[in-house]
Amino acid sequence: KTYGSANPALTDQITGFVNGDTSSVVTGTPVLSTTATAGSGVGSYAISVGLGSLSASNYDFPNLVGGTLTVTPAPLIISAASQVISQGGTLPQLTATYNGFVNGDTAANLTSAPVLAVAANAASNMGMYPITISGAVDPNYQISYQPGTLTVLAGSERMFRLYNPNNGDHLYTTSQGEFDLAVSHGFNDETTGNPGWGVYPAQLPGTVPVHRVYLATLGLHYYTLSDSERNGLVQQGWTSEGDVGFLYPPTTTSPPAGTTQIYHTYIAVTINGTLEGDHFFTSSQSEYDGLVALGWSSTQASLGFGPAFAAFGSTNSAALAAQTRADVSAKASGDSPAGLPLSTAPGTAGSGVATAAGNAVAVAPNAFVTPAAATESDMFASRATNQGGGTLRLHEPAPAPLDDYWVQVGKNLLQGGGVELLP
Repeated sequence: KTYGSANPALTDQITGFVNGDTSSVVTGTPVLSTTATAGSGVGSYAISVGLGSLSASNYDFPNLVGGTLTVTPAPLIISAASQVISQGGTLPQLTATYNGFVNGDTAANLTSAPVLAVAANAASNMGMYPITISGAVDPNYQISYQPGTLTVLAGSERMFRLYNPNNGDHLYTTSQGEFDLAVSHGFNDETTGNPGWGVYPAQLPGTVPVHRVYLATLGLHYYTLSDSERNGLVQQGWTSEGDVGFLYPPTTTSPPAGTTQIYHTYIAVTINGTLEGDHFFTSSQSEYDGLVALGWSSTQASLGFGPAFAAFGSTNSAALAAQTRADVSAKASGDSPAGLPLSTAPGTAGSGVATAAGNAVAVAPNAFVTPAAATESDMFASRATNQGGGTLRLHEPAPAPLDDYWVQVGKNLLQGGGVELLP
């Protein structure tokens, strides 16, 4: 039997019959027993035999020969947990999962724990690296291994979500400059307070480009992973606005950790007597389900899978400004921040770089902001040169700086860029 299983039924065999007799001439049964139990470890255990009630008129039973119960190892599969990091991020602790423990055993009962290793680190090129696992020892288990994968991403960019009340169109963009321009033209910011999704700025194995097209006559935007759909819309008069990034397609069976499904729904609306439509994308299943319940389409239920972003507060408020200032100052001094999920990495100058957790740190392009230039418009201009996950290098302003200054620092972090405090 295998370790951890119940003992099998113990059986006997009688030999020595003559004159054509068989076991049918024997009545009664012997007494069979063993010291082994379900909890007995791997090894051999004696099966003892007692005469019990055995009886036969022409036979006696002078030789009662015991047997052996052999306990073999139980199968145990140890799997390395797959991990996802961004270039410049912190290499996560490598962990394993176990399938096959019996008798209440855990990893703590192993004679030797498994050793996990990966030939990559946070500075490695983007790609997928095998996480190997070996070295576990326990005599009660036959151990096999399932390797994992460390996926190094080239950063990720959050999608801002905006709504045009004039035509019912939703606009999605990773560009802070486009976001600010749209808001200045009357678009409503719907990013605030909602869980978000993003795109990968560089193509990873298994991802495909996200195409954006625009219909000028109605002011509508649409997003698709399909080359043929984009080409067909362009033939119908839409304008291709290029690719906004990369996503895993909706057919992906096992999207990497840290990704979220991006739900897609559509509704036809009439604005000022004109039939128009709005394609809506969200990482919130409840938001998607609510719209479908109101009559929105569920035909194209998913755009794909992309990086998940937590909801954050106002993108332009005194509260965000105060929290960002406190967090950046705390991180620069080596303390743990209380609000925004910041981390540090070496920079080219100053006391350190703060960057949104899980996003790449880069030191170029760099933008300088001095105390004299600490206005919202100056910060906008500086951030416009800082797209693509660059590090925003700035001097600590005078005491009691404008809230807008720190709001823009916060936006830079939320978009995946870095902030380096200079003397």
